[in-house]
Amino acid sequence: MVSKTVCRQTGAIVVAASLLSLPCVGCSGDSDQASAGAGGSAGSGGVTASAGPGGGSGARHVLLVIADDFGVDQTLAYVDEDGDGKADDGRTLASTPYIDALCSEGVRFERAWSAPTCSPTRATMLTGRYGFRTGVGWATAKDNQLSTAEVTLPELLGPAGVAHANIGKWHLGTGAALGGQLAPNTAGWGHFAGSVGGVLSNYESWERTVDGETAISSSYATSENVDDAITWLKTTNRAEPWFLWLAFNAPHTPYHLPPLDLHDADDLDPAQAKMNPAPYFRATVQAMDKELGRLLDWLDANGHGPIDVIFLGDNGSPSRVVEAPWTKEHAKGTLYQGGVHVPLCMSGPAVGEGGRSSAALVDTVDLFATILALFGVSVDTLPPDNLIDSVNLMPVIESTTRAAARSFSYTSSFGNLAAGGGERGEAITDGRFKLIAFDAASDELYDIEADPYETNDLLAGSLSPEAQAAHDALTALLANLTGG
Repeated sequence: MVSKTVCRQTGAIVVAASLLSLPCVGCSGDSDQASAGAGGSAGSGGVTASAGPGGGSGARHVLLVIADDFGVDQTLAYVDEDGDGKADDGRTLASTPYIDALCSEGVRFERAWSAPTCSPTRATMLTGRYGFRTGVGWATAKDNQLSTAEVTLPELLGPAGVAHANIGKWHLGTGAALGGQLAPNTAGWGHFAGSVGGVLSNYESWERTVDGETAISSSYATSENVDDAITWLKTTNRAEPWFLWLAFNAPHTPYHLPPLDLHDADDLDPAQAKMNPAPYFRATVQAMDKELGRLLDWLDANGHGPIDVIFLGDNGSPSRVVEAPWTKEHAKGTLYQGGVHVPLCMSGPAVGEGGRSSAALVDTVDLFATILALFGVSVDTLPPDNLIDSVNLMPVIESTTRAAARSFSYTSSFGNLAAGGGERGEAITDGRFKLIAFDAASDELYDIEADPYETNDLLAGSLSPEAQAAHDALTALLANLTGG
């Protein structure tokens, strides 16, 4: 049993909060976000979500689906404002009927932020903590990994009787401290099947690890991920709660042509994928959506539904496939919107008044508290220095009238251009103005409501009184959040 006290730091003020509104050792003060807390909702005094029935099975079932390198530029729900089923600017998108349905039938978050690369995004969701706390701020190498001192989502769900599994891409390190190939299990997962590294060498010949045992798989990776998910689900009791973390490698590189029965781009030459990756990327996205649909259909047919499904991209689209008006300089690996603004949708019985979008500020770190709240999990044993940055999204998910709990969004990058990644720095926004503070370059300030593609750095000229006030407030907030 984990014994911990939950705290979270939300910027200028450290506030006390927990899933049971317990006092937080070492935290003090008040703020607009304090009333929402890590697992409560404004004015509620605790968790509003129930661990009870999520559907016909009589238990909460939650599926988290992560698409790798999949930005808003590739997601129909974010580029089809007129609702005609096509991108408003005429761009060609992959056919994704299952993802489209999740976003159109549930709640779509319009202002969700991730980290610029995959590992730190995964770490935020797994721990409820930003990268400057966990030390995971860029794509991890074998020994640059998640610390075993971090308290993780499955470690809190398990004692509550929630079955849990991690299927697909791990990419949070496999060093000796994490048990090598057993790293996902060491981090708390009851079952793992997938790839422990960051990139597959080949989608049809790849190292598949199952609970520490690794062998070469010749099955198409996306299909194998769904097969592994179904295999694990068959071991669960559908009358009991379960949580499944499904992290596709797709549509990450290597760019390739998936099996022909998973897409309709049958005129593509597999040999041309590296030269002209965009259509192959779309074919990979379509294959991922089709296999996700196979899983959702299986769940429904086998009495697990209806389930709560959370879908997101782990960072923006890569520079070679990002769609205009995003540019390759503002794509994956950067702190610009093209690198950190990601699709995030949730559909299922926990969603009140589906078929809507939300303008609430959301960070991927918030999925930690939100998933815990879905299961009604109480956290009362985190050590005082284990500050939690996660904000429970259930008030927004359950009702259109509940106020958003987050007043700012934050992200960071430990990358550097010399290593082939983005510059080191941090970004913070109040929803309108966005400050990017680079470690080795001048700060930049954008009005992302008026200038969503960040073409006009306001700091390059004279600031209006409003912009100056926002700049000063964001600078102070950033310093107080990170101790900089």
